[in-house]
Amino acid sequence: MLSIIYVGLSGRGKFSAREKNGEEGKKEYSTLNERARARTRKAELSTLNEIVSSYQALISVSPKAKVLVIFHMAERQAADQQQHQIDAQMQSPQPQKEDMVACVIALEAALLPCLPARELQAIDRSPHPSHQIDVERHARDFMEAAKKLQLYFIGLQREDQPTKAEQLRKEIDAMEEELRIKTELIKKHERLIQGWKKDLKDQLDKHNTELERV
Repeated sequence: MLSIIYVGLSGRGKFSAREKNGEEGKKEYSTLNERARARTRKAELSTLNEIVSSYQALISVSPKAKVLVIFHMAERQAADQQQHQIDAQMQSPQPQKEDMVACVIALEAALLPCLPARELQAIDRSPHPSHQIDVERHARDFMEAAKKLQLYFIGLQREDQPTKAEQLRKEIDAMEEELRIKTELIKKHERLIQGWKKDLKDQLDKHNTELERV
């Protein structure tokens, strides 16, 4: 019976050490995440500068494009308001990751003492040291499986949330497609207007000819 208590206490010491290593890993992951966000913000500023330069060049080439740019800027302002709301919701992935890590730690703390229950009973009945090795092996396998599970869920969460650069690229592609469609529509209307001008000119010439005859 004393051997059971001793194994349980030694296991708890290992748990606290592993939890401490888990805290250091979370701090390191948080630092890497901050650096990645800083690089993403730098790339976003570069992309926005390219967009502004493209708009300025477009306005200088075609005055009609200025109307489209104003229209797009108004749409962009409304889209930015929605994006700020989405960003406010997406700015809290860390608490979700913390909850996930806490869930895995709780899983380890709750299930790990229960896994070697039969081996502990065997230790109480048998003096062979191989049973103690089996207990440590089961505990180590379970800890590795829990770590893989944690990394898997964190990877899924990062895949489900597209980066700011990807969102900006999709928005730019959509705006370019919309600009192309509206440019074609403007050209079509210009052709219609030219046709109407020609018809009006023909009618005016016809009326002038009739007036001269009268």
